[in-house]
Amino acid sequence: MRATILISVLFLALLGLFAPKTSTRPAAILIGGEYTVQAGETRSGDMFLLFAQVKIAEGGQVAGNIQVFGSVLEVSGHVSGDIQAYGSDLSVDTLAAQVDGTINTLGSLRGLPKFPSFLLVIS
Repeated sequence: MRATILISVLFLALLGLFAPKTSTRPAAILIGGEYTVQAGETRSGDMFLLFAQVKIAEGGQVAGNIQVFGSVLEVSGHVSGDIQAYGSDLSVDTLAAQVDGTINTLGSLRGLPKFPSFLLVIS
């Protein structure tokens, strides 16, 4: 019983830690499952991903920030804000993707960004 309460409190604290602080845009919280922002689709507002698999296809756009925790995020489209990834797989296609903000990562970044063959990054 105590462990369940402790886990619940920690989970809610994580949600508060990664939630947008100053944004007035509505936030989407995706927990588990798979989601794709298709070409020609624009997703307005900040996104919070928890244990989800999300792909932003080439030609797709997210007009906001993305916070990722324990998830898989593939970016080939346009993100107009920041990307913060914690303990997640993050893949950014530098030939097609455009991220207007900063990309911050912490924890396991297992997937390397998809760089052209002449630009190999080893972390």
